Amino acid sequence: MESSSLQAQINSLITFLSSHCSSGKGLGTTSSAIYDTAWLSMIQKPPNSGYFLFPQCFTYILRHQLPSGGWTSYATPVDGILNTAAALLALKRHSLFPSSPQPTTTQPELNNWPLQHRIEKASTALQSMLLNWDVSSTDQVGFELLVTRLLSMLEDSGVEGLSSSFPGSSTLRALHDAKLAKLPANYVYQARSTLYHSLEALWGYVDFEKIGHLKEENGSMLASPASTAVYLMGLGEKGMWDEESEKYLKGVLDRERFEGEGDGDGGQRKGDGGVP
Repeated sequence: MESSSLQAQINSLITFLSSHCSSGKGLGTTSSAIYDTAWLSMIQKPPNSGYFLFPQCFTYILRHQLPSGGWTSYATPVDGILNTAAALLALKRHSLFPSSPQPTTTQPELNNWPLQHRIEKASTALQSMLLNWDVSSTDQVGFELLVTRLLSMLEDSGVEGLSSSFPGSSTLRALHDAKLAKLPANYVYQARSTLYHSLEALWGYVDFEKIGHLKEENGSMLASPASTAVYLMGLGEKGMWDEESEKYLKGVLDRERFEGEGDGDGGQRKGDGGVP
């Protein structure tokens, strides 16, 4: 590579970084996350109206469903379980509204998959992941709360037999109960903590109306798109809303990335529907 061309790329990168670091919107420098994108795809405004705030996120979820029916595992089995569980929950939520978009995907083998078939394939894929999961060797932070809550929400939505259908289910439940026993609900309302990065794990245990004063200045819950999405949904169930948090999530989806940044499918672009 000629030195002039290299210098031009260096200058371009510096300009990109400086402009975005001073924009107030932040800077996305990773591939889009299925997990966060799935949570954003479930936000309705008004709640239970069938009007989804970020339909492009649901399009992204559909486009990235694998032929197996699941979604990718980035580094560990828990990644795949969380991605697939959250995406499956999004499919179930959207299936309640016939007007929800059901676009085709870029994978020919998925083009003719109707939503119900996607749900069945995703359920089977998740069950397979759980059957092969060694719970006792897992050390990712908060997995016992996140996985347990997602499985419970899926069963509430009509996906049967997940919580007790795999060998490590009793171990997972014991870890979950032990962790939750150390987290009295009142603790969540007193001060900002790392719990705010994964509020989805506490759905049903905390009152989201009481935690708005602990959000970040940018409107987020500890800079977590998924956690912020759950906060908004929790408020929505009480007939409330937080415009600052909505603005934060819109800003996350609107972030630009440096040319070439992507997840292997031709490069990410602003507005592709994935959460960076």
